[in-house]
Amino acid sequence: MPALAYALIVTTAALGYFGAPWWLLLLGAGGLACLAQLELRALGSRFSGVGATYMLETATHARLGHSLLAAIAAYGWGVLVRYVFGA
Repeated sequence: MPALAYALIVTTAALGYFGAPWWLLLLGAGGLACLAQLELRALGSRFSGVGATYMLETATHARLGHSLLAAIAAYGWGVLVRYVFGA
């Protein structure tokens, strides 16, 4: 799973580097959010055993935000590298 997340981040950075429209970074954010949701789904049975499933809902919202921030940062990094190295 981490390798797929890294591939999504590098792909999103490449979108920024090659001048793709900014809204394509949402595809990277969506992919990262799906991976995060899969990780949380695996934890669901453990949390339901102790009655703490409400914590997973909060974690879901946090992971969605983190996914969007990671995609924005990767896209921005790609744009920055394009401007600095003059591609």
